[in-house]
This record gives sequence, structure tokens and C-alpha cells, in this order.
Amino acid sequence: MSDFPTQPPNRLPITLPKVLCIEDNMVWQQRWAEQLKGIACVLQAVSEQEALSLLREFPDIEVIVLDGNLDGSGELDTLDLLRTIRNRFTGVLIAASSDAKYRRKLLKHGCAIAGPKQAIPDMIALNI
Repeated sequence: MSDFPTQPPNRLPITLPKVLCIEDNMVWQQRWAEQLKGIACVLQAVSEQEALSLLREFPDIEVIVLDGNLDGSGELDTLDLLRTIRNRFTGVLIAASSDAKYRRKLLKHGCAIAGPKQAIPDMIALNI
């Protein structure tokens, strides 16, 4: 007779940390989701309204990635959204922009760290 149990012990389900990616470019959204598969539960928002809705729905989000431009104009347009998020979110905020000037401004206004879009999955993995 074996000293080992014949049935596995009950285990709690493993839940992945939630990451909210606020980015209007679906190519980046898809790339990040694929690279973070099994590491994080990636929630995706392409607009300010979607982002705020997801923040209300999932208060346990640990990391938020914020693009500098959501309206397609090419101008930095997410500072108001950043202020709103910062007032209610205590987790890590990552500025993600192809434009280094936008990343610096987002850092100045409340993001904790910043990087180019291709570095975002690694930055998320280090902060969850």
C-alpha cells in the first residue's frame, strides 16, 4: 500500500493577475495578450469609456498600461484619463507610447514607469 494519497488534494483555482491595456491599436493589443498568455489576464480597452467601465467592473486590476493617444489624432490626449485613473487606482501605471515625449509627460502626470510598446509585456511581467 502506498503512503501517497490516491486522489489529488483539493486546490484553490489559480487566478491570474489582471492587467488593463488601454490602447487603440488592436495589433498591439493582440500582441500583448498573446505574449502575456498564462502570465496575466489581459483586459482590453480602446477608449476612455471602455477603460473606466472595466476599472469599475474589475476593482482588482493590478497593472494598467496607458497609451498616449487614443483618438487617432497623433496628439497626446490621455492626460485627463490618467488623472481620473490615478485618483482611484493604486496599482502600477505604465505609460506606453511610441513617442518618448508622450512617455515623459505621462510619467510626470502619474505613471510609475514608461516604455516603448514592444517592451510592455516584459514591463508588465516584472510588475505583477
